[in-house]
Amino acid sequence: MKRWTIRWRLTIWNSLVLVALFGMVCVLMLSAVHTHLKHHADEVMLEELRELIEELRTLPMDDSLAAQLTPRYSVHAHYHFQIIDSQGKPLFRSRFLMQVPLPSPPAPETLRGSRYEDIELPHLGGFRLLSTAIRDSHAEPVLLQVITPRAALRQEFGWYWGTLLTALPLALLVSLVTGYLLARQALSPLERIALTAERISAEKLDQRLEVRNPNDELGRLASTLNQMFDRIRASFAQMRQFTSDAAHELRSPIAALRTQSEVALRSPRTVEEYQRVVQGTLEESSHMSELVDQLLLLSRHDSGQQAVLFEDLQVDQLLLDVIDRFRPQAE
Repeated sequence: MKRWTIRWRLTIWNSLVLVALFGMVCVLMLSAVHTHLKHHADEVMLEELRELIEELRTLPMDDSLAAQLTPRYSVHAHYHFQIIDSQGKPLFRSRFLMQVPLPSPPAPETLRGSRYEDIELPHLGGFRLLSTAIRDSHAEPVLLQVITPRAALRQEFGWYWGTLLTALPLALLVSLVTGYLLARQALSPLERIALTAERISAEKLDQRLEVRNPNDELGRLASTLNQMFDRIRASFAQMRQFTSDAAHELRSPIAALRTQSEVALRSPRTVEEYQRVVQGTLEESSHMSELVDQLLLLSRHDSGQQAVLFEDLQVDQLLLDVIDRFRPQAE
């Protein structure tokens, strides 16, 4: 991933963050949907049980109860009912529960309010069980139970789960496209900065980067680069000035050396005359060495590497030195 461009790295990271957020939202949404579906299913079960209770208020709790409830509650959609008296004797069972016994029911007198349970019936799968107790006309506790398969709840919840799983690849694709577009939009100022910086060379140091917003990160980067280009331009100017000064200052001693040599070679000379020429050449060489040191010192002063030093000089002595230095050219 280190070899990828910043644009693609931003795209991938944005996509991962968006997909992670989408996954978290999906988990929270599925949890809320499951809770809602379960609560709704429990409310429907409770409503079915309340209808049975209303029916029981008009019927006697005796052996004729089963015959009176059978036409309506023996087969009642996906809900199956069971009524047990305080002695554990079943007063009524739906047709389904005659073939499939439920787990041992609690004693009616110990039950307070409604109790929901998830149970597993052999070879049939999971069911939701609701148990509650009422009093008959003789104030005896009676247990009422209703069960319904959880398959419908799982099927409906599976539809939501499948929908979100189908939306996940689409969300990933959308995040990749939008992340790429956002990364390109965010990095477009950097591309403009790079193109402008490529056009700046030693011959085009007057060009500068455009600073649209000096308060943001890209604006500060452009301002910093412009300041660097200013320093580079100043360095180039100092370099050109130093080269010009060096050429100008070195031209005189070199001319003096050449003149003394040409004069000495025009005709035969005595040993003393040759010694005098060699002595003059040595002095000019020393002068050139001092001149180079002075030029380097000036260069350090111009670049700010060394502070400027001031020294008192005798003007007449300085003029005499200049006269002696230019005497060979004058002769």
